[in-house]
Amino acid sequence: MTSQFFGRILPVIAALSLAFSACRTAEVSTSALRTPQKRDYQFDIKTEAGMQSENFGIKSGLIGYIENAEPRWATIVEFGETHVVWIRNVQRKVNGKMLNVEFDLILAKPTLALFVESDVIKRRRIVIPPFDRTTDPKDGDATISLKLRTVAAGANISRSALTWLTNLSEKTGDGATITGVLGSITKSLPSSESVQQQRAEGAIIGGIAFAHLHDMILNLEDGK
Repeated sequence: MTSQFFGRILPVIAALSLAFSACRTAEVSTSALRTPQKRDYQFDIKTEAGMQSENFGIKSGLIGYIENAEPRWATIVEFGETHVVWIRNVQRKVNGKMLNVEFDLILAKPTLALFVESDVIKRRRIVIPPFDRTTDPKDGDATISLKLRTVAAGANISRSALTWLTNLSEKTGDGATITGVLGSITKSLPSSESVQQQRAEGAIIGGIAFAHLHDMILNLEDGK
């Protein structure tokens, strides 16, 4: 009698377990695709006066991701912005081939003043995991994408943001988001011998900065 009971109930338990697992998988997949409710954010990306040219890739990378995000939920403007995004206090340390970068990412209210602390809505200190800064002129989108996945895996970003960056970086070529990002970065950088290096840095650092900005906006909408 007992064996017959368990023989009938075990398949039911197994089916319920599979159904629960499927729901959890769907939940994670959906959270990885969550975008801000508003689709009309307008950002003015600002940096400190006198920021070293070697750090231009950070700003260019962040802009590249904003312009190529799918679905598009924000645009870059110089006037009439809904928010100002500051990149400040950049610290850059080179140890052989390895690069350490950290900076403040600040979401602020629009203001006529250059920078006023009281206008700050959210602020984060972004620390990029050390990565190999060396590049080769022959490095293609796939090589840079692989570096992005490696660095993002060690970054302090949400699981959904990591999933998004990983999926994004695995697809290159015509129509791919990362290819559009790299194209935007290249166009915005001044012509110099370090363009390839800044292009790679922009894709890596800008991707992580965008993940944090995206999270800051979601927290803002959630009232956090």
